[in-house]
Amino acid sequence: MKKVIFILCLSVTTIFLAAQNPLHRTLSWKGINQWPARGSDTIFQPYFEGAQYIDEFGKLPLYCENIPLSDNITSANVSIENSVYDIAPEGIRRVEGHSGIGEEPSVSVAISHDRGKPVAVVTVLPFRVNSFNQEYEILVSFDLVVSSEAGQTASRSADSDYAGHSVLASGDWYKISVTQTGIHIIRYSDLQAMGINPATIDPRNIRLYGNGGGMLSESLTDFRRMTWRRMPSPFQEKTTASLIPRTIFYFMANLPYLGL
Repeated sequence: MKKVIFILCLSVTTIFLAAQNPLHRTLSWKGINQWPARGSDTIFQPYFEGAQYIDEFGKLPLYCENIPLSDNITSANVSIENSVYDIAPEGIRRVEGHSGIGEEPSVSVAISHDRGKPVAVVTVLPFRVNSFNQEYEILVSFDLVVSSEAGQTASRSADSDYAGHSVLASGDWYKISVTQTGIHIIRYSDLQAMGINPATIDPRNIRLYGNGGGMLSESLTDFRRMTWRRMPSPFQEKTTASLIPRTIFYFMANLPYLGL
């Protein structure tokens, strides 16, 4: 069966920043989105502006940022300071992945390259369980601190053949557009209108990738994401091995103008 991938992305531009200086960040939380799944189930998904999602964290949103580094940087560490929290929205305990939330936000960093320049790829899971009252809390604002270590030559093995390792390297990719924020559906007839033969598609192989979408920022200091991230795409009848005319799948578009 053919693998079909849909793309959701609008990239932004970045300039070099002093990675050693604290970077103040604020998350604009929008509550918890809900939509129906198979049967009588409901999917709960917290959301803030610019949120990213990967399978490892279920339906929990991640804050992700690429921070440019000096040319001779070979490793980096990241931490958050001056954190401000708020009570998590009602329904957080029904969100897939919530059991993995710890007493402090999960923070990670990896070294990658953008146009030949090293960058720190920072990921933050902006939740915690308050150790005093065991309540779930969301991270509202924080200072991001990246410390780096210089070396002779940074390893480029993971990036030297980016095109070959990109998710774009395999599968059939399609882009569509939406005109408003909300939950959208793609029907059997929509696939046919795009020139796709639904009979050749296994719906279990359909994926949604992107970087949040939205209007391009006018600020030159905004970071630019380097790769596609898999986004949530709940399906109806997703256990079947072939599409039928009544097959429908859903996706969430959060901003007015998106490329999908």
